[in-house]
Amino acid sequence: MCGLAALFEVGRRFDRELLSAIDADLFHRGPDSGGHLSEEGWALVFRRLAIIDPKSQSDQPMRSADGRQALIFNGEIYNYRALRAELEQHGVSFRTEGDTETLLQGYRTWGEGVLDRLEGMYAFCLVDLARNAVI
Repeated sequence: MCGLAALFEVGRRFDRELLSAIDADLFHRGPDSGGHLSEEGWALVFRRLAIIDPKSQSDQPMRSADGRQALIFNGEIYNYRALRAELEQHGVSFRTEGDTETLLQGYRTWGEGVLDRLEGMYAFCLVDLARNAVI
C-alpha cells in the first residue's frame, strides 16, 4: 500500500520541513516516488508504490491541468478502463494510463457522483479548490 497524508488547518501554510519529515516517515510505504503539494490551509503528501502505470506522469499528488483539484489516491479501481472510455466519449483527454487520473477526471466530469460509479478498493483525498471542498 502507498503512503498518504492530508493536513488541513485554516490559514496555515505547512512548511517544507514538516512535509519532508512526513514524506520520510512514509517512505517505507512507497519507495518508487514521492512528493507533496500544499497551499494555504492544506497539504497533501504521497509515497508511491507504482503498480498501475508506473510512469512518472502518474506520480502524486496529482493536480488537474487547470490547478483546481488535487488528489492523492491508493488502491485499485477495477473498472477504471470502462470509466476512462466513457470519459473519453465526453471529450476528456488523459495524460496517463492509470486509475488515479481516471478518478480525478471522473470527479471533474460527474462531481461526487463519480463515487457511485467506482468499483474497487481504495482510499483517497481530493481537494477541490473551485468548490472549497475536501472529498
